[in-house]
Amino acid sequence: MRIGIDIDDTVALTNDLLIEKALVYDKEHFKGKGFKDKNKYSFTDMFYWDNLMAKEYIEYFSLHYIDIIEPRLDALNVINKLYDEGNYICFITYRQFKDNYNKTKKWLDKHGFKYHKLITNSGLKGSVCNRENIDLFIDDS
Repeated sequence: MRIGIDIDDTVALTNDLLIEKALVYDKEHFKGKGFKDKNKYSFTDMFYWDNLMAKEYIEYFSLHYIDIIEPRLDALNVINKLYDEGNYICFITYRQFKDNYNKTKKWLDKHGFKYHKLITNSGLKGSVCNRENIDLFIDDS
């Protein structure tokens, strides 16, 4: 089976750290208005940020914190078992920060994930799955 897997909050515990550091960044760089609506998905809806501010923060986060994100250990074990059983594993992520491929590959390798292919800056993941002939896609949203 060909399996596509998202990374952030699917195999990596990203969101809590991302939000925690965003609150600090907001206070230190954007005058600290805090949350506009903490239940929203995008930073422009969650904080009083525009697209440029959100992009600036993602670059900052990727530079300083991407390496310390913890993996979901259950996901690591299951994915490696699927790989060992002969399934094709392709990580597909929307990550768009500078050097996203190399930083993401380094993170996956550091934590021992087994996979055949990594695709970053994916855009619409459904289209990528079609192009890559993915049978099953696993994502958190």
